[in-house]
Amino acid sequence: MRVTVLLPVLDEAENLPAVLGDLARWSRTRGVPLDVVVCDNGSSDGSPEVAQAHGARVVHAPSRGSGNALMAG
Repeated sequence: MRVTVLLPVLDEAENLPAVLGDLARWSRTRGVPLDVVVCDNGSSDGSPEVAQAHGARVVHAPSRGSGNALMAG
C-alpha cells in the first residue's frame, strides 16, 4: 500500500515544515510509503520552495481556490 496526500496551500511557508515533518514521521512509524503533493494556489511567501526542500512534490493550480488546487494535484 502507498498513500498519497494532497495539501492545498496558499501562503503556508511558516506551517509547512511542521506538517510535512509530521507526515514523514507518520509514514516511518507505520511503514507506509507516503507521497506528499503540495498543490500551490498562488503563494507569494515561498511555500513551493519550502515544500520542495522538505521532500514534497509541488504542482501549481491554474486559478485560486482549494478545489482548483486539489484538482491540479
